[in-house]
Amino acid sequence: MAKKGYYVIVYDQRGQGRSAETQVENYNYDKYADDIKDIINAYKVNDVTLIGHSHGGPISIHAHKKYPEFIKKVVLVGAPVNWHSVTESVFEKCRNHYNATNNNEYLKSLCVFLSN
Repeated sequence: MAKKGYYVIVYDQRGQGRSAETQVENYNYDKYADDIKDIINAYKVNDVTLIGHSHGGPISIHAHKKYPEFIKKVVLVGAPVNWHSVTESVFEKCRNHYNATNNNEYLKSLCVFLSN
């Protein structure tokens, strides 16, 4: 996109890639949206189009809702609109499958993961 003349900024989502880990309470959509706003302010850009891939999709949607004066468009690429519902559905299907197949080891691992 940069070769086409667009100004492109790519960042590591909080706790991903090279970004520093933080306390679990800092992993939420308001903080993610604030991170994007901080980037917009730091680079002094306007009329921003966010391209959200995977979990970046719901983050982009939330950022647009929170800061519509800065973010003009959102493009979703392979992104579920409601990440929480998707992950809950996956976990529920896994739980049902592990129960049905008496896979106590995986069921126990899933339950430990969900309790954290």
